[in-house]
Amino acid sequence: RTATVVTEVAPGVDANADVKLGDRVAVEYETPGVARMVRVDAALIARIDAVTAPGRLPVLGQQVAINVDGALGPITQFGGGYMKPADLRAGDAVEVHGLLVQQGGSAQVLATRVERLATLPGYVRASGIVSSLQSGAVPGFALGALAVHIAGAPVLPAGIALANGQTVTVLALAANVTPRTPGTWDMVAAQVRIGEPGTAVVSAHRDTHFAFLEDVVAGDLISITRDDGQLFTY
Repeated sequence: RTATVVTEVAPGVDANADVKLGDRVAVEYETPGVARMVRVDAALIARIDAVTAPGRLPVLGQQVAINVDGALGPITQFGGGYMKPADLRAGDAVEVHGLLVQQGGSAQVLATRVERLATLPGYVRASGIVSSLQSGAVPGFALGALAVHIAGAPVLPAGIALANGQTVTVLALAANVTPRTPGTWDMVAAQVRIGEPGTAVVSAHRDTHFAFLEDVVAGDLISITRDDGQLFTY
């Protein structure tokens, strides 16, 4: 059986997609080893802010690192006419896939694929780590150099509250993203999704760190803070 391959093109709206080398994906299984759905989940869809140094570029206020050395990790793949890092130009519309990591006091996307798009889609996307969370009359938070305004935007999964240190992916109409100062941006979010694709494996002794698990029931939420300060809720 062939699995369905989709990507989210607007809040709650999926479209058929293709999986390409270097894409970030989430796989839903029908049975062990048999995929039912593959969801292509880019970290960033926007225009390149600038090319600040070889292999380094900000996209929508998020720092992206390009890797061409296999000894340092996954080599970045290119598409849409790109062949090498030198082909990237400020202002290009791109789709960036990669691993979101925190190094020092900032986060960056270690790009596994960068593809040039013919046009910028109606909705842009940014993934990052929440900081400077604000509530009240003007709720919002920062993702790197991107200020995200979330009044009226749904936060998914329902029932999980936003918190500093969480990894999130934000969708917004391209028209609702505006420059604030050179290198910084304002975004009016259409949707905020907490978490990122992947599988987490945590091990510990059941009579010490995991002793509380005897009291959990299906549907309970569990929050984990990693050594790098990122907060994940399952």
